[in-house]
Amino acid sequence: MRFETINAASYLVWRLQHTDRVADIFDDGDLVSLRLRPNREQVYIYLVERPMPLTDIQYHLDTNSKQGIFTLFIYWVDMLLPPDGVDYVPDDWMDALLSVQGDKIYGF
Repeated sequence: MRFETINAASYLVWRLQHTDRVADIFDDGDLVSLRLRPNREQVYIYLVERPMPLTDIQYHLDTNSKQGIFTLFIYWVDMLLPPDGVDYVPDDWMDALLSVQGDKIYGF
């Protein structure tokens, strides 16, 4: 999983570097930080490969929001898919993200 996260981050950074909208970008593997053009909005993209405590999600959203930073969580797709034929009720962290991200959760 770690190798795939690094590959996903590398590909994401590569794609973002080839757009006119990104002024600068920093990649530390789990967090991709970028500033957008023309107004230099800052965005943090978290690549998450295992469940995150709800308190961590709230912390990142609150801290980033207070600093005017937009936040996007992208989850390892295996965390989002239930076993075949199993009805699945979203976990607490999923409910929180659904409520703040327009009923969408993104997976890689």
